Parts: sequence; C-alpha cells; structure tokens
Amino acid sequence: MYNIIEFGDRKFVLYRTIRDNGKIDVDLLKQYWRCDTSLKKNDIFHFCREIPEIEFEEIEENENQLCDTSSQREE
Repeated sequence: MYNIIEFGDRKFVLYRTIRDNGKIDVDLLKQYWRCDTSLKKNDIFHFCREIPEIEFEEIEENENQLCDTSSQREE
C-alpha cells in the first residue's frame, strides 16, 4: 500500500523520507529516485511523485452506445 500525502488540493505518492543533515542535494535525489516533488517538514525531506488530477466529461445516454469495429476490415 502506498502512503499518500495531501498538500493543499494536490496529492502525492510518498517514495522516500530522509532527515536533513545539511549535505543533501535534493535535486540529485529527486532525479535519482524519479520524483517530481520534495517537501520538507520538521527537518525531514519527503520525496514524492504527484498524482495527476483526472479531468473527465459526463457521457450522455445516447453516447453510451459503442460501435464494434473489430469485424470491420479495411480493404
């Protein structure tokens, strides 16, 4: 199970935590662990990946009918 951090209206998956010792290269660690965000609280860095917000559109009832194109071939 993943740990989720909420920061404002954004959500992040927590990847690693490290205590700040004053010698940490945050950008290098973000790149190494493929994290896009680092948050710091109480001298602890939280390396995270942001969970993108999904935009969706309501489908109207007449749009629910899907076409089966698997039997159609281009000639």
